[in-house]
Amino acid sequence: MSSAQVRLYEAATFFGVARECDRGSAQEIASKIVGEVTQGRVVGVVRASGVDLDVLVGKYLVDISAELAPETVATYQGYFVKKFAPRFDSLGSISPSAMQDYSRARLRRVKRGTVCKELSAMRGFLKWCLDRGYIADMPMIKDPPARSTGTTACDKVRVDLDNDRAAKLIAALPEWSKRTHYPVRDLILFIWETALRRKTVQRLRCPEHWQPGSTTLRIADDIDKARFGREVELSEVAQALLTRHCDGAGSIWGAFDCRPALRNAARDAGCFTEQEIRHLSLHDLRHGALTELASVSPNLPGIAHLAGHKRVSTTTQYVHSNREQTRAVLNARPGIPVTIPVTDSRSADLKHVADVLTVGNHNASEGGGIGRRAGFRFQCP
Repeated sequence: MSSAQVRLYEAATFFGVARECDRGSAQEIASKIVGEVTQGRVVGVVRASGVDLDVLVGKYLVDISAELAPETVATYQGYFVKKFAPRFDSLGSISPSAMQDYSRARLRRVKRGTVCKELSAMRGFLKWCLDRGYIADMPMIKDPPARSTGTTACDKVRVDLDNDRAAKLIAALPEWSKRTHYPVRDLILFIWETALRRKTVQRLRCPEHWQPGSTTLRIADDIDKARFGREVELSEVAQALLTRHCDGAGSIWGAFDCRPALRNAARDAGCFTEQEIRHLSLHDLRHGALTELASVSPNLPGIAHLAGHKRVSTTTQYVHSNREQTRAVLNARPGIPVTIPVTDSRSADLKHVADVLTVGNHNASEGGGIGRRAGFRFQCP
């Protein structure tokens, strides 16, 4: 069978088992679905109660596999198999009230963003059913209210990385991993320099995506999570790393698992807590690199292009604030030209405050004691 047929068979089998069917019956249904799809047979327009949900889900996954990335299809398959199958046994059972109950139950276990993604997958499936006549009307499925937060599914800790911490981490890495003899230090440095996703880095090939001597990296749709094909500028360090590890045509970095080496290096670096060491991942490097880029440039569209975000709003979720950025903002704010006279018995305590606030003289046209900033007016004593 082709990969699409295998995915269809597995989806239908697991969906049937999740609905408490015995595995033999589920596999029989799955084989029937694969046969119908292979022979091009399509079920006619029928009432929702007359169609097995297993069949429809399987066909839907096959249809969208031609439009969406394999990772997205696999995610949708997980939603239907693990989340929807135990709660819904037919199309008729998928109603607005039932989906609202599902949404509330899920918010007790996961964050609101996760629930919204699951509901989006269900809406896509129901739209597909509506277009093919399996249902007469599209049930209205609303996202949870914006004020709802949900529940954190795990105790994952975000590890904030700046240039100093990243430099110490990379310096503590071995040049080659002991077990697989992989250039782990150069790989981590390349991810820090480019802020690319791990799977995108794994799929980079020469000469399809980079040629020796080139200053740019060509990201094709099929190696990007968001299918955002683009050309990305490379730093001199990233160019040197690619030149060192590109040995002719073929994969540049290939598959890798750097978690053990990364956490051992974090422990040796001496600037990470034990909790941070346990949770440190390559994704934290991507987050940290994007935050560093935002700290040196306000050009969010450019950062979004490097990161592979089609929407700048996605980039803002990756850019995290810290105390240093807050201090830089406060230091960059222009002072207010105001003088506070010290006239009472508390002069010893207020003299310092007055010295700090005595920044400059007022312009005669502004009036004696009026300060102005962004439309805000106040009268000094």
